[in-house]
Amino acid sequence: MTAQQSSLAVGATLGMLFLAVSLGLGTGNALVVTLMVQLGVVAVTGLLNLRLPRVAGRAERERPR
Repeated sequence: MTAQQSSLAVGATLGMLFLAVSLGLGTGNALVVTLMVQLGVVAVTGLLNLRLPRVAGRAERERPR
C-alpha cells in the first residue's frame, strides 16, 4: 500500500466519521470530534515513533567485533 492510498483511506474514513456525527450533533460539534480523532491518531503515531531506532542500522554498528 502506498502513502497516497493510505492518505485517501484516512481521508475517506474521517469524512465518513464527520458525516455520521454531524447528523446527531451538528456540524460544529462533528468538526471538533473529527479533529480530536485526527489529533489522537497523530499522537499515537508520534508515540509509536519513539520506539523506532534513532538511526537505521544502529544495532549493527554497536555489535562488538
